[in-house]
Amino acid sequence: MSYDVERVVMGMWQRPELQDYVRRCRALDSGDGPMNNFIGFNLTKDRILTAKVNHHHFRRLDDRTLDGLVPVRTVFDTVYPKWQPNTIRSSKETGAAFVIKVAPAGPPTYQFHFRFPFQAEDFQRLGLASHSIDLSNYSLNPGISFEYTGSEVLRKLYYYLNRPEEKDIIAKQFDEPWCRRADMLEYTQTDKARKVILWMYESAACQEYFSQVDWPLLSDLIAYMRGFGCEPTFPGIYEGGQVRAVYFFKFPVADPSPWARLPENLQIRTWDAIPALNPQ
Repeated sequence: MSYDVERVVMGMWQRPELQDYVRRCRALDSGDGPMNNFIGFNLTKDRILTAKVNHHHFRRLDDRTLDGLVPVRTVFDTVYPKWQPNTIRSSKETGAAFVIKVAPAGPPTYQFHFRFPFQAEDFQRLGLASHSIDLSNYSLNPGISFEYTGSEVLRKLYYYLNRPEEKDIIAKQFDEPWCRRADMLEYTQTDKARKVILWMYESAACQEYFSQVDWPLLSDLIAYMRGFGCEPTFPGIYEGGQVRAVYFFKFPVADPSPWARLPENLQIRTWDAIPALNPQ
């Protein structure tokens, strides 16, 4: 029996917790600044593990709003003041991200993530991943993230890498030569796993990458999402290669360089393309 992508994906999208979270994020006022929401999945060769909906906001939010997005504010409240709102989207500034991740069953996972210029005391307090790269010597702002699943808390350390020597090390670590071609690498490390997301700003590079990955389920998922007009944009891979991630965007204006198409693509509302993510 073939894998029913639509049934699995719709089942996760229709979970009440995800629907409620999408509703709260949709109520956020973006003003005339940048914002983007998009959709992600984690999968193996034979099944989709989780679905994620991400909302990146570039304006500071008030306490009442944050209460509805971040279930545990203990760490968040100590670092959120360090993050500065911005009117541009760039490799250094990708906004404050609020995320819900769901599996077909079990409790949802809530996540926050944002970046700022870390000082020595920030690395000391929040942690510095052990790696052959000196991750404290950065060219792009690092990030901090926490995930909350029921009573479980997971700290996620984020690093954004664009130096050729850094890309080479990560390419070898993940056995992924395409890391060298990416515009930027988003490297994540936790106590449980290591992951890299390849930021590729050109549509042609993304299409070439996905065309050479021999995972039929991934191809089926991409075909399904293209039915909504959504394109796979950033590929991700977990260390060991058994789990991949893929993120889908629907840009207001399609372009060979969609991220540079401004002001048309300043605000990217991918959820609008998905009827199941338009709760009434």
